[in-house]
Amino acid sequence: MLPGARLAGWDGVSGVDVNGNFEGGIRFYIDRSVVLGEANLNFYLPRSSLVRIKLVDILGRTVSTVLERNFSKGNHSYAWQAIGIKSGIYLLLLTHPSGQISEKIIILGD
Repeated sequence: MLPGARLAGWDGVSGVDVNGNFEGGIRFYIDRSVVLGEANLNFYLPRSSLVRIKLVDILGRTVSTVLERNFSKGNHSYAWQAIGIKSGIYLLLLTHPSGQISEKIIILGD
């Protein structure tokens, strides 16, 4: 951004960082958008909290709960096995005390 090229009242923070979704200090991104077998789900927590990640189809139905447990503050990576999931377009929803973040993925599966 050019110096001084900022909208009045805007602090320059877009809400989304270059690595993925960003909300309230929490970041969530997947190492690839097309998944065949395994993908790393990466997230950053500004404080310790319960994290739930669900796989949801395009109709909003929960296909599976991928992960649900407490995590400490900091960066985390979870190796997710997308085995037995039908090919299609899905959302991974990360739910935490501050809200919910989603990442779209395409699964090439069974």
